[in-house]
Amino acid sequence: MKDTEESGTADVINTNSVMESESHAAGGGGADDDQALLDRLAKREERRQKRMKEAMERQKELDPTFSSTNGTADTPQEQSSISSSNGHQETEEEEEKSEECVCEAAAEEDERKTREDEERLQKELEEKQQIEEEEKKQRDMEEKLKREEEERQRKEEEERKMREEEERQQREKEERLKQEEEERQEKRKREMEEKKKEEEKRQKNEMEKRKKEEEEEKRKKQEMEKKKKVEEEKPKPFGFKEKSEASKQNRAVADKFKKFEQPPRDSAPSTKADEVQRREAERKLQELKQRRNNTESEELEKMKQKQQDAEAELGELKRKRRRGGKF
Repeated sequence: MKDTEESGTADVINTNSVMESESHAAGGGGADDDQALLDRLAKREERRQKRMKEAMERQKELDPTFSSTNGTADTPQEQSSISSSNGHQETEEEEEKSEECVCEAAAEEDERKTREDEERLQKELEEKQQIEEEEKKQRDMEEKLKREEEERQRKEEEERKMREEEERQQREKEERLKQEEEERQEKRKREMEEKKKEEEKRQKNEMEKRKKEEEEEKRKKQEMEKKKKVEEEKPKPFGFKEKSEASKQNRAVADKFKKFEQPPRDSAPSTKADEVQRREAERKLQELKQRRNNTESEELEKMKQKQQDAEAELGELKRKRRRGGKF
């Protein structure tokens, strides 16, 4: 009987050791749950001991000799008398067998319940581990989604900054091209105005010079006519002496007239030369005007073409910027 009780106690200790080992192996995170399970097992062991005690008491009630055999207060004299009695030997063996049956039944019941508790505990541990694994997977998935979202936001921010930088550079380029084109047009306009002023000034100087030459020629001609008229209006002298003097005077006047008439003869070619020069100047002036008009037309065409090219380039840049904004 003592051996059976010691065996049952050893089984309980082993069971508790197994449960404690499994509870420690489950990890520090579920220490409270494991402790609760151990408490339940301890209570169950107490109930089992109580049931064994009740079974032994019932056995005592059914067999009065069971208590004397199982009692702890028997004296060595009583034990020796019982062992020496051959009549009671079979009874003791039967009592021991019945006691062993009761203990074995209790041990089997306890073992069954212990296995059930172990299986339930194992199942709970497995479920707990599964829940922890699922929670870990869920956390890992959430972390992964969070990292992906952060990466996506970072890329979007970088793309947005890149688009803004490209748009800023595009605007600066457009403004620079526009300013350069305006400066070129303003420079051409100033150059054309300066050329026009210089040409007008040159033409004005030529006209003034020609006008002065014509006035000087006209003045000389008037002076010659006036002198000739004065000589013709002088009175003629009488007598030989007077004739001689008149002849002398006439010759002198004729010489003077020749002298005065010579410049007109000389002036005629000069006038023709002036006319030729004037016509040549007018022709050159017309050519300059025509050339200036042609130059202005060419410059205007070039300016228009460059303006159209600049507008086309600006339009292309705007279209590219709009396409970049869509992406």
